[in-house]
Amino acid sequence: MAEKDYYRLLGVSQNATEEDIRKAYRRLALRYHPDKNRAPGASEKFKEITEAYTVLPGQADARRVRQERRGWPEGEIRRSSRAHQAVRRPVQPRFVGTNQAHDCEIRHDLWLTLDEVFRGCVKNMKVTRNVTSSDGSSQCREQKILTINVKPGWKAGTKIRFEREGDRIPGRVPADIVFVVRDKPHQLFKRNGADLHYVAEISLTDSICGLNVNVPTLTGGVIPLKMKGPIYPSAMKRIPNEGLPHSKEPTKRGDLVVSFEIIYPDTPK
Repeated sequence: MAEKDYYRLLGVSQNATEEDIRKAYRRLALRYHPDKNRAPGASEKFKEITEAYTVLPGQADARRVRQERRGWPEGEIRRSSRAHQAVRRPVQPRFVGTNQAHDCEIRHDLWLTLDEVFRGCVKNMKVTRNVTSSDGSSQCREQKILTINVKPGWKAGTKIRFEREGDRIPGRVPADIVFVVRDKPHQLFKRNGADLHYVAEISLTDSICGLNVNVPTLTGGVIPLKMKGPIYPSAMKRIPNEGLPHSKEPTKRGDLVVSFEIIYPDTPK
């Protein structure tokens, strides 16, 4: 299967800024959202651009994409109750004992909402593997549930490894199954580590005179924010302890960072 070109999917260059990517996603999401576009293929197109928007923004994500293409993925590695700490290395067969090859690890995406990252959750992931008889004469497919206890604050790129849960083939050590955490896009917030970013759209008049902004929170609350004019496009306000839990210290939280997008009036023709 050909590798996806996320830049092409969003119609931006490889030098695009995070702002360019965000604007391209918003424009395409409005065009292809299933609630607004019933045309054949629109739903699939929406999924593709959403995936692209999840992967591309930010230098860390861009770097991760490049490194994954070289077989050196980033991200901290989490252990399940049966997992071991992996070494960062290109994926390749390894040998155990004298004559048993270890199959290449099998990777699956583990998509998490921001709410799931905030609170933690339990994910029961169904996997299917092939089981070959000892003499190699027959094969059947077997389903198994692998349980993942998602801890609050897990970052995108976090890996959860289940040892030797892959296909059963005589003479070979079963592959490890690895789940890689991915962030599902949120309607209001963009994640940056433990911080959440919110973009408040304001009019040109409000940017000059100032205004009171009601900033939504991930937990469903609202925080009033008084802004004096003039408000420049580069303006940013940080609301402490309203972000996500820190992965290593879940009792501590990141910040909610508010930036402003000035909506200019249409120029009369």
